Amino acid sequence: MSVTHGDLPENVSSVQEHRQPLCAEECPHEAELREEDRPAVLREPGLQTGQLHLGPVQKAQPLIGEVRGKGLMIGVELIADQQTKAYGTAAAGFVRQYCLEHNLLIGVGGNFGSVLRIQPPLVISEEQIDTVFATVAEGLAAFAKS
Repeated sequence: MSVTHGDLPENVSSVQEHRQPLCAEECPHEAELREEDRPAVLREPGLQTGQLHLGPVQKAQPLIGEVRGKGLMIGVELIADQQTKAYGTAAAGFVRQYCLEHNLLIGVGGNFGSVLRIQPPLVISEEQIDTVFATVAEGLAAFAKS
């Protein structure tokens, strides 16, 4: 089925038309709803979510080599040793499995599989964001104890 611009109501923007033409017709106030429901981290440009949540953890947790990213797209590079900066591949695998067992899906990437990839959906609430980072911090602490 092909939908053309003439088939859609006047209040549907061209962005909505190309992205999801039929859904846009059903919810013409989609942009208004999303702006109000978006977490503060998405409303404030340039806010470094990873640093905000994992900065304090990084100071106490030597496994975290670097936290980078923008908004909700975050990479947490893990290292095995502070002095040699050896890749924390085992730690990343452990934390990923820990998060999976605690109902949180995160990815592992990087050339050596030592970077935790945290990419929650844009419809996440601030409370859920806090839970994501708390679970990652718990996984790091559990690996440090093992």
